[in-house]
Amino acid sequence: GYCFRVRAGNTYNGGSYTPWTPAIAVTTPDPPPPPAPYSCVATTYAWVDGLGGGSTKRSLGDDASVNVSIGFPFTWYGTSYSTVNVGSNGVLSFGDPVTTYANTALPTLAAPNNIAAVLWDDLNPAAGGQIVTKTTGTSPNRQFIAMWSAVPHFTAGGAATFEVVLDENSQAITFQYQDVVFGSATYDRGASATVGTENQTGEYGTQVSYNTASVSDLSALRCTTQAAPPPTVTTTSVPPGTVGQSYSALLSASGGAAPLNWSIVSGSLPAGVTLAPNGTLSGTPTAAATAPFTVR
Repeated sequence: GYCFRVRAGNTYNGGSYTPWTPAIAVTTPDPPPPPAPYSCVATTYAWVDGLGGGSTKRSLGDDASVNVSIGFPFTWYGTSYSTVNVGSNGVLSFGDPVTTYANTALPTLAAPNNIAAVLWDDLNPAAGGQIVTKTTGTSPNRQFIAMWSAVPHFTAGGAATFEVVLDENSQAITFQYQDVVFGSATYDRGASATVGTENQTGEYGTQVSYNTASVSDLSALRCTTQAAPPPTVTTTSVPPGTVGQSYSALLSASGGAAPLNWSIVSGSLPAGVTLAPNGTLSGTPTAAATAPFTVR
């Protein structure tokens, strides 16, 4: 917090200054909190077959991507999405299509961002296997499945089968690995792949592994957000104002996730002063008064 006052002057040929304005109080707000991070932990392997009725085979070549409907709203790093891009290289993207085979560590500001790296590696469905998507179940318990079935590695050949499952009810995302052995220790079990999540800007993410053989056949990872703590108002009083002079003060809180919306739940402000939804008290008091009030 700080305060300032200003005046105007013309010093030419003995000119003078205007009186100082009343002091203006200003508080710079804290930056918005980071998005709730994803926690990716081992879970029970429960393969969901993406083949059969209701499934759609996606004709993807090498280094390609296709945009498909999820079938229900899915929240990813605080934003709801109805479609997703399924990439041939084992990446699910909630933003721009991801076609690059060159995996990176997470997070990184460099594109691509806004991704779920299920097994981001140099895969080549043009050489074999198939990629299918499917939405199953009924609201509010639907699931979206994207499955890479027997897809070879561009260099090693072989074939890997794995999937990602988006869950409507819990809004969790699950990576499942049925077979992640290509036949070369250089590429097997994610040794040349990235596994993890990254937010829309690339500032935040959860890296499970990068170029490390960390995933196994018949295994699964369940990724869920860790909710931010509830907001707590930290302002207990505000500076006094002066009748007839401009007034401004900013209320503060800890916890929660931006944006916070402020309101008065009891009492009232002095005449001439209002509370904006962003927590700013402002205006020009018109009458002397003591004004207790409660905000949330």
